Amino acid sequence: MNDKESIEQRIKTVLDSQATSEDTRNALRRARAKALDAHETQPTVAWKPLAFASVFLVLGGLLVFSVNREADFPTAEIEDLAVINSEDELEFFEELEFYIWIDEEQKV
Repeated sequence: MNDKESIEQRIKTVLDSQATSEDTRNALRRARAKALDAHETQPTVAWKPLAFASVFLVLGGLLVFSVNREADFPTAEIEDLAVINSEDELEFFEELEFYIWIDEEQKV
């Protein structure tokens, strides 16, 4: 009878360990499936619209600054064009520093 109880005890131990490992496997399968389902249902960040918006913002900024730079350059007035075209007055402006120096020397 002792052998019968010993065999029963061994069978029970083996079956219990298999049941425990089956429970563990099932629990791991359920946890994995739950994790995969949770990953699929999480909202994804809409990065494409943000990227396009950033590109258009940068391009718009470049366009605005390039347009403003053109307006910052001084434009020649009609009077300046008359001075540039005249040879006599051009000599005066070429020697203007000399005339200013003479004027300062006379004041001293």
